[in-house]
Amino acid sequence: MPGPGSAVGRLTLIAVAVLLIGGGVAVGRWSAPQTHSGSAGPAAPVGIAYSNGVPTGFPATVRGAGDAAAWFETLLADVGSEPSDRARALIAALVAPDAGNGLVDALMPSTGRVGNTNISQTVVARVWAAGSSDPTTLTDGVRVDVETYGVGLFGPRTDGAIAGPDAGLAGGWVVHPMTLEFTPHGWALFQVHTPAPAPPPDVRGATRDGSPRDTQVLARVLGPDSWIPEMP
Repeated sequence: MPGPGSAVGRLTLIAVAVLLIGGGVAVGRWSAPQTHSGSAGPAAPVGIAYSNGVPTGFPATVRGAGDAAAWFETLLADVGSEPSDRARALIAALVAPDAGNGLVDALMPSTGRVGNTNISQTVVARVWAAGSSDPTTLTDGVRVDVETYGVGLFGPRTDGAIAGPDAGLAGGWVVHPMTLEFTPHGWALFQVHTPAPAPPPDVRGATRDGSPRDTQVLARVLGPDSWIPEMP
């Protein structure tokens, strides 16, 4: 993968940011849950269920907010292949009423992807929120700042048997800040900020690959208040 300091690396990170903000991006272990036609999606951890295609039931705790953020971003990727009216309805269900329509508009896919078979997703490695170990039950109106650390992947899908010259995925690592609000219906998105380019894991054991590495952006997502998100 090109380093963030190269010209190719910078273009890759710009493309990843577009996927995350404008196009909706999958955040999960390896694939987004299928919510087409109101299907229930994959099996969920205890207490979490789908209601009209939207995951609900996350605990009213700081950690619950972080897990909800990861699930919501997973859903946003699948929304990108939906008709625009259904995409808007699903996104609106994820956004807190206090956030207004501006956030819904910002999260709408920039282009229709119905029938597009290309791979477009993000794999989340870590989630951070201050005080994530605090089990205190939060009340309506409380907002929690969350950061995710993940890699955006995009590129053509193969036929599963032959990999042509264009096979392979591009991508880049980012830290993605957002704010969630606890509402009477559970966690919802209040703010979704532009993702920041982040160094990738070393791919040569303990040897750096020579790319510029602003590791400060990783301080929180690798810190004591971070965790592996609870995903389906």
